[in-house]
Formats: sequence, C-alpha cells, structure tokens
Amino acid sequence: MNVSLRFEDLFALQQSIQWEFKNSPIEVTVESIKRIILDSFNNAAATLKLQETQPFSESHIEIKILMRGLENNPTLAYFDMSNLESESSRFSFKLYADVLFPFLKSGDLQPLKSIWIHEIMHLTDYSELLKNLRLYKEKLREVSSSNFTFSYNEIRKDKHIILLQLIMQFRAEGIATLGEYAMGGAMDYLSPPRIAIKQFNQIISPLVSLIYSSDFDSRQLSAYMEEINPYAYQIGAGVVLQGLRRKYAEIKGFEEIEKCMENNTPCILSTGESLIQLIHSFDSFDFIKYSFDQEWLYHNVIDLTSSYSNNLEIYEGFFVILNKIKRTKDRRRFVVLLRNLLSTPFSLRDLREKHSEMNSNKLIPNEIKNNSTMLIKQLEHNPTDEVSLWAMTYVFSNRDLIDDSIEYFGYIDDFEVLSTALLLSKVPI
Repeated sequence: MNVSLRFEDLFALQQSIQWEFKNSPIEVTVESIKRIILDSFNNAAATLKLQETQPFSESHIEIKILMRGLENNPTLAYFDMSNLESESSRFSFKLYADVLFPFLKSGDLQPLKSIWIHEIMHLTDYSELLKNLRLYKEKLREVSSSNFTFSYNEIRKDKHIILLQLIMQFRAEGIATLGEYAMGGAMDYLSPPRIAIKQFNQIISPLVSLIYSSDFDSRQLSAYMEEINPYAYQIGAGVVLQGLRRKYAEIKGFEEIEKCMENNTPCILSTGESLIQLIHSFDSFDFIKYSFDQEWLYHNVIDLTSSYSNNLEIYEGFFVILNKIKRTKDRRRFVVLLRNLLSTPFSLRDLREKHSEMNSNKLIPNEIKNNSTMLIKQLEHNPTDEVSLWAMTYVFSNRDLIDDSIEYFGYIDDFEVLSTALLLSKVPI
C-alpha cells in the first residue's frame, strides 16, 4: 500500500505553522506534521489490517492537506468519493489543517487515529458506496431535464431512489462510526440501538411524507437533508448495531458494544478486529432487512410499492402474518397464505430453470440466491415438500408482493418468505 501526501498550498501551510505554533515548546515543521499524519494513517490501517487486505495492499492512497475546512462543518478529514466513477486502486482523503492544529497543540493524537479508522471504514466500503452512487446517477440520467431541481420533481415512479440515498447515508456513516467506536474511539454522543431506532423512525417518517407528497419540492428536501445529516453519525451506528445483533445473534461482541453505548463509555474490545470484518460485510440489503422493523418500513413506503403492483391487491398485513407463522411454526398456514396469493405453483423443472437464471444475475442479493439454493435442494430431495414449492413459486412469480425491479426494497418480501420457509423446513411434519 503506497500512501502519499499532497499539500494544497505549501507556502500558506508554512506561514500558518509559524503563527499557530510560535509559542510551542516543541518545534513543529511541515516535515514533522507530514510524519505525524503518515504515522497515524498507517497505524489505523494496521489496526484494521488494511495493509494485508486485497486490493488495498497494492493500492495508491493520497492524503490531500487543505488549509481551511468548511466554517459550518468542522470536519477533520473525509474519504473523497468524487474520483471513484469506476473501480479503481487509487483512493484519496482530504485532511483540513486548521482542524488538525488543535490536536497537535494538545499533544493528544488519539482523535487523529480514530478519525482515520472512520475514514478507512468508508474506504473498505467503497464498492457498496459506489454501487449506490451509480444507482442514483443512472436514474437521474433517465430524466430529460438537465435542471436538477426539476429533475427531482420528474422522478415520480422512482422516488424511492431518493429515499434509498438518504437511508443509505445512515448505513454508510453508521458502519464507519461503529467501526471507529469498536476500536476505541471516544464517541460518547452515540445513541444506543433502542433510542437510535426511535429517532430513525421519527426522521424517516416525515421524509417519506415529503418525498411522496403531491406538491413535492426538491428545495424542501435539500433543506431537510442538511438538517438530518448530523443524525447519520449520531444514530447511524445504533441502527447498524441493531441490524448486526439481529443477523449475528450468536456474536457476543455486538452485545458488549451496545452495553458500552448504553453506559456512555468508551468501548475497547479484544474481539474488535474480528467484529470489524462482520461490520464490513453488512451491505445495503442487510441494512434494509435487519436494521429496522419491516412492517414499519412497508407501511411507510406503501405508495412506493403500490405503483409497481397494479395486478395485485396489496396486503398490508403480509409481514404481520409471516411473523406469526414464524412464531407458531405453522406450516399449513404458510402454504395456505401463498396458495391464496398465487393460485398455481411452478413445476420443479420451471423452478430449476428460473433458479439457474437467478444465480447468473449479479443484481440479486447473495442471501436470496443462497436461501433459494437450499430450498431447491430440499425440493429435489422431496418434490412433495409444499413449503419449499410455494416459497420458490413466490420468489419467481410476477405476483409477488413487492416487484423485484425496486432496488433493495423489492427483495424484502422474498427474503421474509424464504427465511420463513427455511425455518419451517426444520419443523417435523
């Protein structure tokens, strides 16, 4: 991994150093600042084992030192996404000298290492960030107007893309902040999951109403986005942690992190490095299906799904029924629910063909593919297994509850049906 520094204005930096550190007992120079920055970055990279991870072990990483940060946003550093229009092994960070100086004066460099851990978490998540960015830009390209304000108003059928972008902001900052906290970052303002989920719902509910209102105005949205941006840091980690605890219920480390958040204390775990890998693996689809209540989400985006489902009456209680079936392990009720919805099952031959097509489709989440594979194997072993038969028919039917063309949201119902079927398959007949 090749890490380099580039100064935006070397002369201004030298002048500023002379002024800022004129009474310092320790001589501060451009070279000493450069050494501190590189050492702190490499220390954070080593903590997260970035130097051993492909493709980052062979990447070029540039840190740009800028003199002045934004007045209303005293951010020390950030991961620069602007040059990541395609898969690349070149990455860049921006670091603001005026925000860095107080740390240098205090002699406490832990915050610098902590912020690098946060930004490196973004770097290792860049493929997911890039996927969401491309998704958004592709939808905007489909709009005829070049005026961005007007473009927002034109995206009527695909308003969920706007909603996704905002929701995914909470995921992106949540993952980075949680990684920072798990590795000893002093993030004492974080909301624990039980509070974060309530705050998230309070933020998203008016946002959904705003986006789907008939007199939607993008200027209102821009103002709202600015207002909620700090919350992505404050509650994002708690929302992500809620999802991680649901997905990895057997992992005790996430429970320990939650206790630290509840007690408002720093969290340094011996298992921190292994937890980082699980945090990294928590992708956008995981965030949608694990981090908050599906029934709540479905209720709030009902307008989104109804425009895609003209051939199907929307059953708002679908997730409620599935949850009851999971609790009672009622195989018969599951089969009756899907039979009433779909009428006729696919043949095993049709299911095999459709499953083969699914596995070659890179846009379908891996968990959907893996769960489907398990059910197909069960059907091949026992062709009369009605639970697997109707579940797979649901996944491949064009009469499923939410159309699969809706990015991320479109697979929520498939995931719930598949996970219910896998649970029921373990229940003795």
